[in-house]
Amino acid sequence: MLAHISTLLVLSAAFAGSLVPVASAAPAGAALQARDFYAPSPTLPDASTVWTVGQQGIVAWDQSKVPSTATDIPWVDLYKTSPYGSAEYVTTLASDVDPQPGQVSVEVPDVAPDTDYFVMVGAWGQSSTHFEIIAA
Repeated sequence: MLAHISTLLVLSAAFAGSLVPVASAAPAGAALQARDFYAPSPTLPDASTVWTVGQQGIVAWDQSKVPSTATDIPWVDLYKTSPYGSAEYVTTLASDVDPQPGQVSVEVPDVAPDTDYFVMVGAWGQSSTHFEIIAA
């Protein structure tokens, strides 16, 4: 019985030692770049918007609400509402977007025409209303 307890203690110590990090994600001495991500609520597209496949579409947000320190919107993604009501990711329309202008122009991807598309900007929940995409 004592041998089993000793074995467990040795194994526990070995496991605990394996949890110590052995590498750093950043090279030694490397300075990290300060970035202030921003996730605005989109104002465009809206319910009256119709995008055409292959053309340019505008995704916009209220520029007056963008903090002066905001440097980046990580992504602008296109989603579609499924027949079951869930959000289905379609594609990324833009990434690493400058938030200061209050909008970004995107190429409308080749997707099936429908009225259940919406965009999310930088974070889950920051989404537009549903809008339509039509064929070229």
